[in-house]
Amino acid sequence: MQTAGIIANGTGINPAVDERLKEREMGRLNNVKFDSREMMLKAFWDEVESDYAEGLESWDSLKKRISGFMGGLSEGKVFLAVSHRDVIAAALGSVDARFDSDISADVLSIPTASISVIDLEAKEILSIGSDKIPAQLWG
Repeated sequence: MQTAGIIANGTGINPAVDERLKEREMGRLNNVKFDSREMMLKAFWDEVESDYAEGLESWDSLKKRISGFMGGLSEGKVFLAVSHRDVIAAALGSVDARFDSDISADVLSIPTASISVIDLEAKEILSIGSDKIPAQLWG
């Protein structure tokens, strides 16, 4: 809610909380700080290889949760959803099969406070991890 609050203050939009956009449940890795992305990925894949250790949300479960959210959006409207990397990767994977796995999510560069835009009607990704809003949205 911190990021949503910052956006709300700057735009006047009142944020609504949808639990389906919460971070991916990481089991023992929740809130663990790592010195590098490489260390984090190694710890994550060690968990995955242990057949999704207790509390680690599977990719299929995450996809289902995000697909449920996206399926409930009204056509022809613009929505701003604030979330974290794996949730964003699952949303991207719902419209482009190249991003539809844990492995492809790991190679995506989705920096903190970046903008990823999906046109749900066209089933097209307009931007991933950008620092700018795509021109198509200003049209």
